Amino acid sequence: MCTKALLKCQDNIQEFLTIFDISERAAIGD
Repeated sequence: MCTKALLKCQDNIQEFLTIFDISERAAIGD
């Protein structure tokens, strides 16, 4: 997805994955 903008997207992807991971854990825990 982010080939040329990989460096720029990296932080956003990490943040998204962190939020997704928290949401996923919350959903599983719930």
